[in-house]
Amino acid sequence: MKPFKEFRFIKAVELRNILFYGFLPLSFEFIDSQQLAHFALFICSIRLYHSQPPMFDDKTQALADKLFEQYYKDHGIFYSDIQNYVLHMHHHFGTQYQNYGSLANIGCFYQEDLIGHISKNIHGSNYYSDLIVHYYSIDFDLHAQISHTKYKTISKPIDLNVDIIINDYPTIIQHHDKICTCLNPLTCISIYRRCVIRNNIFHSLIYNKRGKSNSYFISYNKSANDYIKYFGRIILFFSCINRNYAVVQRYTQNQNFSYLFKTSPYFSLLEKPLDNCFSLLSKEPSDLFDIININHVIKHCITFEFQQQLIVTEVSAYHEHD
Repeated sequence: MKPFKEFRFIKAVELRNILFYGFLPLSFEFIDSQQLAHFALFICSIRLYHSQPPMFDDKTQALADKLFEQYYKDHGIFYSDIQNYVLHMHHHFGTQYQNYGSLANIGCFYQEDLIGHISKNIHGSNYYSDLIVHYYSIDFDLHAQISHTKYKTISKPIDLNVDIIINDYPTIIQHHDKICTCLNPLTCISIYRRCVIRNNIFHSLIYNKRGKSNSYFISYNKSANDYIKYFGRIILFFSCINRNYAVVQRYTQNQNFSYLFKTSPYFSLLEKPLDNCFSLLSKEPSDLFDIININHVIKHCITFEFQQQLIVTEVSAYHEHD
């Protein structure tokens, strides 16, 4: 995310990231708590409309509608002379969500794509209309004839690390002894730096080319029957008897994020969405290590330091139109 001081140079995707992830965690020291709580109504409503999969299943739209309606109703209390047409247009997000699903499914710049596509089909300086129709007809016919491959979901570890000493990780050895009967774990276990999970790349702490990217902090479940959401950083990935795992160092949750808005008149509306969008964790990791199947990794997380704690929020959606 770009800092606020570079706001005039910001792109649409960067503005979205600030709105979705950074604005609430970074604004407690600068904005009045009641005004921030009011703006949190807007942030949570857009996060719900945008979430993939829907954050509250079939109840997502109803809750998002309530949040935005309250934000719209009280807008004049906190702001003057900016109740404009753009604000009114946001009121139709509920209808868009009902018709098309997540806002991530809606492209905002399709007209630019069309202009770019048409411009590539123009050759020479005459008969533009005939050229456009001619090449567009060819593209349309070819598109109809080509068989399109099905979208495949890939989950597998990559970037094998042959230099690591497995004996330095007793938790992996213990897990191997539980699931495998062989007597030689050193040849049975393979260690990896990165992993593709549902077509998205996840890094571990032993991957040293990630730069400043915090792509190893995740949300996860410990098992298929465990519906509790945990947060942690991936130490490494490994495979054993054709099963793929991640070793995750867990962070403990201190309190619900909504507690920071306890005094707000909007607390009853904000409590549930805030606690699903944001979490307050200990600043340092615990001594607990979880070995999880890679399919139990949920999403990447974005972290912010806040009063000797971490505010953590999940990526809203992976697949999105511009």
